[in-house]
Amino acid sequence: MATWAKVEKFIKQKYVVAEQDGKWLFLDFELDDGRTQRVMVTTTGDLIQFLSPFASLAEVDITQVLSAMRAAAIAERLPARTCRICRRPSCTVNSTSQRSR
Repeated sequence: MATWAKVEKFIKQKYVVAEQDGKWLFLDFELDDGRTQRVMVTTTGDLIQFLSPFASLAEVDITQVLSAMRAAAIAERLPARTCRICRRPSCTVNSTSQRSR
């Protein structure tokens, strides 16, 4: 099992750390549209957490966000017959991959 020290070392070798505060690492990524996306990495007990804000509360409908999060969590538990790319059972990629098995 990786330790926080190993995770921190790996991140620092692969990425530029914009800031560090105790057990928090802050990474900034420049996006093609000119925006910057901040990713925060920390540890809590045995867990490594990656957090990244995507909108301010005033800009989103929280019901839609929670619904999308629920859908994403459910998508992780879909049966193997679903498309490995888009996770939908009716996908054309899925039907092609099913025939090739």
